[in-house]
Amino acid sequence: MNNFATVRNFVVNSLPSEENDDGCRASGPARFRLSYPKRIRKRTPAGSKASAQRSERTPSHEDFCISSTGRAAALERNYYPAALEAFDDWTMPAAWAFVESFPTPQDLVKAGKRRWEKFLHTHRLYRPETYAKRLEIFERAAEFAVREEITRAKSRLVLARARMLCTLQSQIEAYRSEIEKLFSKHPDSNLFGSLPGVGEKLGPRLLGEIGSDRSLYSDPKSLQCVAGTAPVSYQSGQIYRVYLRRHCNKLLRNSIHLWADLSRPSCPWAAAYYGEQRRRGKSHACALRALGQRWLKILWKMLQTNRPYDPNLHAKSQLEHGSWVLKLLRT
Repeated sequence: MNNFATVRNFVVNSLPSEENDDGCRASGPARFRLSYPKRIRKRTPAGSKASAQRSERTPSHEDFCISSTGRAAALERNYYPAALEAFDDWTMPAAWAFVESFPTPQDLVKAGKRRWEKFLHTHRLYRPETYAKRLEIFERAAEFAVREEITRAKSRLVLARARMLCTLQSQIEAYRSEIEKLFSKHPDSNLFGSLPGVGEKLGPRLLGEIGSDRSLYSDPKSLQCVAGTAPVSYQSGQIYRVYLRRHCNKLLRNSIHLWADLSRPSCPWAAAYYGEQRRRGKSHACALRALGQRWLKILWKMLQTNRPYDPNLHAKSQLEHGSWVLKLLRT
């Protein structure tokens, strides 16, 4: 594996400026290997064996569903622009059902207004703000149609992807149903379910990543380090730097980020804390990371005492310790 900066400097310095185009840049690594074979060294990627195994695993059902949806939308952009204009969100099953009912622009125009209205009513898309606009788009669907043989070929592929997405969506719903059922039976479901903003998806996700073994986390800092919210500091002489913690549970860090963001609407102190971090010049991600740091301290205490989150008890604790977050709520 080559250092990116080394290859880039080689490409820039070895070619005249008029030849330094995309093609030359693309062939840069290969020419570098031929010119300097001794400078090539094998680099071991950072991370543990577990992180390597996570990187090698296949994508999840939802990731595959999103990527397939994007490919289907890209195909329709070439031969069926009316379908993309009529539906902004191609991750919803109603858009896939539309392609199954009307595979080509010609089929859509031939179906007529009555079938259009029936489709919109059946899939609960009869809304005043979008109903008239969609009917207008359906009427002129054949105006921008491409040649018949291209439409026939592309529509077959998009139809196959739409049916595959429908099948995949049913499997995802079955997974979610089973996860919710197992989560409700877990002894710690009342703890994770009481957290503000977690909902029916983030609760099981947090429980699955953190686990129920209290002995794994001797103090709040250990949990914060595993979740990646605790920063890494570096000091050498007069130099002091603070970095984002890279070696952590990436899935848990992502879950904490989402949980911190979703907790703000339902938790006044979380919204005030986030706002203060933003006023101090922190970015959105950095402010959510700081908020997640505080949430993990609360969650660790909940796990140790086996008590669900109580906003009144937390407010009382803030008052006893003289928390500066209470001053933000009063102002």
